[in-house]
Order: sequence, then C-alpha cells, then structure tokens
Amino acid sequence: MTEWIRKIGSDFLWQLFDASGTSKVRWLDSAGTEVATLDSDGKAYLAGGVRTKVATTNVTDPPTDAELDTAFGAPATVGEGFVGIVDDNNAETTMWLVAAVGSTWWYVELTKAS
Repeated sequence: MTEWIRKIGSDFLWQLFDASGTSKVRWLDSAGTEVATLDSDGKAYLAGGVRTKVATTNVTDPPTDAELDTAFGAPATVGEGFVGIVDDNNAETTMWLVAAVGSTWWYVELTKAS
C-alpha cells in the first residue's frame, strides 16, 4: 500500500513500502481503463507500447561510434540503457537498433518485414 505521496519541485514521489513487486502505481485513462503500471520492483507495463527516438542520420554500414554520437549524443550523455533507432538517411531501407551501455554503443541491423 502507498504510505505517502510527496511533491518535490515539479516531481511527485510515491513511496511503496514493499520490495516484492506486489504494490504498484497505476495510471488510468478517463474511462477508468488501466494504461500503465509501475510495481515496487521497478517493472513497468505500458498498454500503448514504448516509443523511442528515431534518428535519420546518414550512417555507414555498420554505423560508427562517431556517427551514433552525432545521431543521439555520446552514450554517457544519453544515459545508461538508452535505446534508439537509426533510419539511415531517412530512407526507411536500412534500420539500426542501438543501445548505450557505459561509454559504448551497441547495435543490430533490423530486417524489414515482407
């Protein structure tokens, strides 16, 4: 059960007093339908899916560290766990799924569905 809620600047802090994932914060739309939850283990559920940044930078095959820095910023700047997509030259023909871990970019080329 939520014991307290506090406003800190423009943010709200909800304190959940368990570590078993049984307590959760729920977001409902105007019809009362649950659209998102965050449990006390930090697991999130988003009914509408997840959207991320799509860069349309012209990159080589495969993209270089410098090209990904240009597209998104350095990994240390975008933050640990950042995930983005590169749509090479905005052509919708070559796509790269990229992730930042530490100071390193990781990537995988995506295959277009037929």
